[in-house]
Amino acid sequence: MKKNNKGFTLIELLVVIAIIGILASIILVSLNTAREKGKDSSAIGSFSAIRSQAEIFLTDNNVYTGLFADPGVIKLITAAETKTAHTATTGADATHYYAVIQLGADTTKDFCVDDTGFAGKVDNPATVGSGDWTCN
Repeated sequence: MKKNNKGFTLIELLVVIAIIGILASIILVSLNTAREKGKDSSAIGSFSAIRSQAEIFLTDNNVYTGLFADPGVIKLITAAETKTAHTATTGADATHYYAVIQLGADTTKDFCVDDTGFAGKVDNPATVGSGDWTCN
């Protein structure tokens, strides 16, 4: 007599489920990294827009003093803080300004903008604004 065994064995099903689980976990890790980088890109875009707002503010007021009380600038900083879950550090006087925020995905660098036109990642943000008001 011939046996007609149709279907899969329990071991075959377990192996397939294990492979699917491994592939799913790899994909989820990759998606999480991409999500963090996307949030950082959004924060960088908001901070880069601060430079334009600062020049408009300077044209209107002839000084940078009060720049970070401007509603447009507050909105940009709040958006960046929301995306990165970090608080921005800012400073302004009559002729200079800077703003720096820690990024979420790249925790070794912060993003900084200043009145010299610089907008980029910096290694040591603790020194930003301590006398020279520049990021780099």
